Amino acid sequence: MQTCWRWLGTAAPLALTTCQSAAFDPREPVGQPGRMILIDSRVIMLAIVMPSIGATRVLAWWFRVSHKKARHLPKRAFSGSIKLVV
Repeated sequence: MQTCWRWLGTAAPLALTTCQSAAFDPREPVGQPGRMILIDSRVIMLAIVMPSIGATRVLAWWFRVSHKKARHLPKRAFSGSIKLVV
């Protein structure tokens, strides 16, 4: 099973790469805005989505069943300030 994961770990980056970067090499003036949209969307993803995924993984690790230090308080009172923010 570990050899399968090792093979997948080395083959996945190679399968995801391309020989030509056609997305970043626009041929006509019409392609320039498309290039900027693509770059902007990647920057937004790196700035917002990646930290969200990381925070989700950290919270899942912290509140795992075998972690004894994590406190779970299921009975919470209504909070108007939190309701206003959400």
